[in-house]
Amino acid sequence: MITLSRIALPLGLLLSLVSAVGHAQDSYCRFQDGGGGPVTFERNLNTVFMPRDAVVGNAFFDAGRSSIPSNERRTLECWNGGQAIMRFSLIPTRPPLPLAVYSEPGQILPTNIPGIGARIQLISHFNSEAGADFRSEDGHNWVPFNAVRDTRHQFSAFNLISLINRVILVRTGPVAPGIHQIDAEMFRGHLDFDNIGDAFRYRLRAEVIQSQCSVGADAVTPNPVPLGEFSRSDFTHVGYTTPKVDFQITLSACQTDPDQNAFATLELDGKNGSLPIGPIANGVFSLTADSDAAGVGIQIFKQDGLPMPLQTEEQMVPLSTGNTVLNLSASFHQTEDSHAIRAGLAKGALNFVVRYR
Repeated sequence: MITLSRIALPLGLLLSLVSAVGHAQDSYCRFQDGGGGPVTFERNLNTVFMPRDAVVGNAFFDAGRSSIPSNERRTLECWNGGQAIMRFSLIPTRPPLPLAVYSEPGQILPTNIPGIGARIQLISHFNSEAGADFRSEDGHNWVPFNAVRDTRHQFSAFNLISLINRVILVRTGPVAPGIHQIDAEMFRGHLDFDNIGDAFRYRLRAEVIQSQCSVGADAVTPNPVPLGEFSRSDFTHVGYTTPKVDFQITLSACQTDPDQNAFATLELDGKNGSLPIGPIANGVFSLTADSDAAGVGIQIFKQDGLPMPLQTEEQMVPLSTGNTVLNLSASFHQTEDSHAIRAGLAKGALNFVVRYR
């Protein structure tokens, strides 16, 4: 009896192993509840603010990663016993936009809003990080791409329960003023195994508001900026500056995001004969053509006391809902030797351009 029991145990184990191996050779893909596809994954970004002057081709909002279940709560299961080739094709609903601005892979997919596109990355199930994943054949997992499962599943099957995805919104062209509702199917996941076909569809929703302000005729205060009266004897050497006088540019009725991701930028350029003197980074410009004085210019400073570069877009402050104030100051700046200083009325004139980034 002892001898027989020792023989029976290995035989029982052998039969069990044969049964398991036989089951592992069967490859299949199916929806677990017996229903069909496609299921729908929907990413809602809620309210997003876009700077009015966001650069075409550049991202203006990165929504990051999020795990979303299908609306139907239906799971697609696939098991590869080692002999099958299963392939997912991630196919855009509309042709990608030809904006070659990224060094990263992937393309920009148009939304239903002209001027707004999206880059979408699928992280879970399509990046080979987990043992049951599909492997991208394109070297990346930004839509569009193809992914394949051509090796045996080991300990667990592929289960598409939720989709971990990343969304980046990109400005792709002019955007009309106002509030825009993104509500668009962006791509579909087509599985060419077991007659599954379109396994899922991906929809994107968001409310996009442009961050912008109004600039009124009285935006600069005081206007003109009174730099004061000085004697010729005050100007003792090239580079001498008079005390700074503060002034402000007020942007009104600003619409912006609560996290203050949109910034006002300022670019100054001379007019009426005022031109940069010396390096534009020094912020010194000449007097107007109708000025009587000579030998001096006017220098502009930022709020931190550093010179305000001319003819250069300079980031200033985050936009605030309501009014946003840009604080600047100005002073006379001696540009010639003291003997060349001529007394008289000294005027300067600048154009300013405000942008939103």
